[in-house]
Order: sequence, then structure tokens, then C-alpha cells
Amino acid sequence: MKDLIQILKKVKPNIDFVKDKNLSISDIFDSFDMIFLVSLIEEKFKIKTKPKDIVPENFNSIETIYEMINKIKKERK
Repeated sequence: MKDLIQILKKVKPNIDFVKDKNLSISDIFDSFDMIFLVSLIEEKFKIKTKPKDIVPENFNSIETIYEMINKIKKERK
């Protein structure tokens, strides 16, 4: 989880991703931020996202992002 927080802080350093439970990603991240965020997540966690993974429900909070990462890792096995 700590690695994910660091990634999110690289993209948007002024947001408290731990405290904010409903991020409403569309209000925080623009499309370029999302591309950057997804690429950092893929690189750090050694995963490959699919278009079906890049939905608002998977990016509502740090917990939902982390759940998405773990789900992708399990699917890969």
C-alpha cells in the first residue's frame, strides 16, 4: 500500500489519498494524469491493465485501486 501512496503522490502531491475515501477520480485526475498513473502502477506492480480495468469504480479510493492491482495479479496466475 505504501508503494501505491507514493505513486499517487507523484501524480497529485496535494491530495490526501489515505484520508479521502471517495476520490471522484474524474474530478481529481484528467486523462493525462490517468495515463501517467496507470503506467506507474503497471511498472511498479508488474501488471498489465486492460481497458475493462480502467473504470471509475476501480479508482474511487486507494483501497479500490489496491484491490484492482491484486485482482489483476491473481488473474495473471
